[in-house]
Amino acid sequence: MKIHLLTAEHFSVPGLITKAFASEQLADVEASELVNIMLKDTGWQPLSSPIFWQHHVERLQDYHGAAHCYVEVTEIEVAGALPGDIPDHVNDTVDTLVQAESFISGFEDDEQQKDVGDILAGLRAAIPREQGRPDLLAVLKLAVTDWPQFDVESSLRRPGCQEDDVDVNGGDLVEWFGNWRRAFVLPAIAKAEGRANG
Repeated sequence: MKIHLLTAEHFSVPGLITKAFASEQLADVEASELVNIMLKDTGWQPLSSPIFWQHHVERLQDYHGAAHCYVEVTEIEVAGALPGDIPDHVNDTVDTLVQAESFISGFEDDEQQKDVGDILAGLRAAIPREQGRPDLLAVLKLAVTDWPQFDVESSLRRPGCQEDDVDVNGGDLVEWFGNWRRAFVLPAIAKAEGRANG
């Protein structure tokens, strides 16, 4: 089993940040959020895309020094663990749904049990949706954190419009949206629908 380990240290806050993720995608989302915090604390523009967060770490290290300013994601193979030894998902709701589905499926052929098929169908549909929830949340967070230019004060917003002084390059937005859609949105939707890929 592979996990993705994020290690980071903020240049002005001593101490390591260490987090483990089941997917590289989720680790990259967290890494880009940490890099955005460091960029803002340096007085620089935040990331325009989570895909290029490593480049910004290099800039931050050049400015602050590499000893206490880094963000890194490492893929690690967990050796010696059997699939049954590791929870199938970190989400307690998913674990509960899987256990309920396993238990109720024992009654599937019992003619005296009514509506077992409907209950199982509901559980089996809910499991992939719940498994996909962290990825869908990560996708939404990316959309919000990567384009702070759209955070216009609510009193200035017009329905369907942004103010003229919002600094958004259309070409960058199109490129970011295409990358975001391919790399994050489609896989997250596929996972939530129980498909292997988008």
